[in-house]
Amino acid sequence: MRYATSKKTSKRKKKLEKAMKVLKKHKKKSKAEVFNFSAIHLIHDPQDFAEKLLKQLENCKERFEVKMMLMDLISRLIGIHELFLFNFYPFIQRFLQPHQREVTKILLFAAHASHQLVPPEIIQSVLMTIANNFVTDKNSGEVMTVGINAIKEITARCPLAMTEDLLRDLAHYKTHKNKNVMMSARTLIHLFRSLNPEMLQKKYRGKPTEASVEARIHEYGELDAKDYIPGAEVLEVENQEKEGGNQEE
Repeated sequence: MRYATSKKTSKRKKKLEKAMKVLKKHKKKSKAEVFNFSAIHLIHDPQDFAEKLLKQLENCKERFEVKMMLMDLISRLIGIHELFLFNFYPFIQRFLQPHQREVTKILLFAAHASHQLVPPEIIQSVLMTIANNFVTDKNSGEVMTVGINAIKEITARCPLAMTEDLLRDLAHYKTHKNKNVMMSARTLIHLFRSLNPEMLQKKYRGKPTEASVEARIHEYGELDAKDYIPGAEVLEVENQEKEGGNQEE
């Protein structure tokens, strides 16, 4: 019996050591993410910094990897701080071609640089470039999938940029023979069912729910101001119950 007990103890010890190693790795990863997140949020005058970086990028004669790093940083600054840097979008559109090196990363930069305060017509130009260059039947299913997914990510951040015509054309790919294209089109439809079902054709709206009936994309610059504090009604109910309890006593 002593042998059996020691065997169980050693197994538990090994399991504990293994779990501790996993925990340490997880902590290291978490710390790195928090550090990166904090640094970019604490930049002084991000608008001026981003403008200077864009000028540097436009005149950059360095290798492509350096340009990629600059585009990455500028796009993150724009998205996190909701900056106005309108010249960045035409610059990045030049690289939005299926054959372009590292094009998936560049599409991600376009998504990072999209936010609700950018005038919709500026982002619409980016969407149309992606749709015309990627989402056409002459391209492979993989290229089309990348294009639709990029459009979805951008419109999730800036819904007003999507037009009814473009959404209708993309929704038709729901029945495409390529499974990946079909699934990408369906995720885009699901996104607009939650954002603004009215933009979809009736056959794509699905069954109306309480959330979908109330769903509406705010106009450019419109704030969702409330004349009440969400959740305050719970306090009123609790006060009424307390008062009722005191009266019974």
